[in-house]
Amino acid sequence: MNKSYSSILSSIAVAALFLTGCGNDSDSSAGSSTKTGIPGSVAGSEIVINPLIKFNADGLNFEYDNLEESSKFPTGLINGTFTTSENDGTGELTLTLSSTGFTDDLVLVLSGFLDDGSDGLIDTFSFEATYGGIETTGSGQFIGGKPANPDVDPASIPDVSGAPTIDEWNKHIVGKNMVWIDDEVHYVDVVDSKKYVSVDEDGFTYYGTYTYEKTGDNTGIITARDESVGTNGQYWEMEATVTFEDFFSATFQETKDLDILPDGTEVENNLDTGQFRIFTDVSFLSD
Repeated sequence: MNKSYSSILSSIAVAALFLTGCGNDSDSSAGSSTKTGIPGSVAGSEIVINPLIKFNADGLNFEYDNLEESSKFPTGLINGTFTTSENDGTGELTLTLSSTGFTDDLVLVLSGFLDDGSDGLIDTFSFEATYGGIETTGSGQFIGGKPANPDVDPASIPDVSGAPTIDEWNKHIVGKNMVWIDDEVHYVDVVDSKKYVSVDEDGFTYYGTYTYEKTGDNTGIITARDESVGTNGQYWEMEATVTFEDFFSATFQETKDLDILPDGTEVENNLDTGQFRIFTDVSFLSD
């Protein structure tokens, strides 16, 4: 439960390889993408480029999470300040991160912004990073506080705070990847409104069905049934109450966790608490 997200992301390559090969028959609109202009602000947003960086809502301070020792980026749990500058001609947004925890400024140039699913929110981007004279390029994602697509009528920008309705779940979550963290880390491809594929930290793949129901402004219930746990009719069932920060970030408390044996015997497992995040696609993290 208290795992650093950067330490989780460092092991995501195994899951990314499996999830990429699973295919996706999503019944959502997640397959369409729209190029966007530069976001008006990153304040309150969270990006992952393998370090995970949260830009506070004050537009001044950031929280940085990277415990991967082999990373080309600074290592540590670091706080600092940031500034932004835009170049409308090139479509680039430059973020300069400064901290006493860095030996030099970390400069990120973001471009190639995409609204995946064309839902009015910016999801992915390309980046060029410079730190200590070393340049790194790659792809990144907004995984929290996603900025609005500046090319869309503000009146049509969805409100993604709190818990999604079923229709909103199908539009914003289905077709995406979930990192589900309890006492282990599970990488979940939300295939459609009923099916999922899950890969654990050891690379084992599980297939099952699930349901989602909104129960309050910020709460919902997720149930899951995994029939690939055993053979001869054995399966696993789980139910959890979920508290959403927004559609893409939540905590949960299991209320049921059972192994169902072939003779119908129910074996109770420990009830876990945890959290999950929604990624547009985890496979880029294995690059």
